[in-house]
Amino acid sequence: MLTRGRRLARAAVTGTVLVLMGCSGSPAPSAADFGKSLDALCAANAAFNRSLPSLQASQHLSQSQLQAKANAAGAAFRAGVARLTPPDSLTGALHTLTQDQASPPANPSTPTAASVAAMLTWERKLASDYTALGAAGCAAAQQQSIASVESLAKRLHLSS
Repeated sequence: MLTRGRRLARAAVTGTVLVLMGCSGSPAPSAADFGKSLDALCAANAAFNRSLPSLQASQHLSQSQLQAKANAAGAAFRAGVARLTPPDSLTGALHTLTQDQASPPANPSTPTAASVAAMLTWERKLASDYTALGAAGCAAAQQQSIASVESLAKRLHLSS
C-alpha cells in the first residue's frame, strides 16, 4: 500500500515522464523561420567581417592576430549554423551547406586565375545553398562577396 507521499511522488514522476514524452524535443521550425534564423547568423557574421578594419586599427592587431579573430568568428558562425534544426524538407540542403562551408578553396597570398576561379565556384555554391535554404539575406551577402571577388579579378586582370 502506497502512502500519500509516495503516491504524490509517483504521480509527479509519471506526469513528468508524460510531459517529456510529449515534448521530446522542440518541433522543427517552419522553413520560413529557419531561413530567418540562418539570415540572422549571416547578418551577424557579415557585420563582424565589416568591422575587421576598424577592429584592427583600434586594437592595433597584426595581420596574424586579425586572421585569428576572423578564423574564430568563422568557426563560431559555422557552429551556429550546425546548431540550427531545419524542418525535414531542408535537412539535405543544410547538410550540403555545411559540407560546402567546410571545403573552401586554397587562399594563396598572391591570387592566380585558377585560385580566383576556384573561389568564385565555391562562393556561387554557397549562394545556391543559401537560396535552397530560403535564406535570402545570406544569399544576397554571398552575391556581394562574389561581386567583390569578380572585381578583384578584373583589377588584377585575372580571367575568371
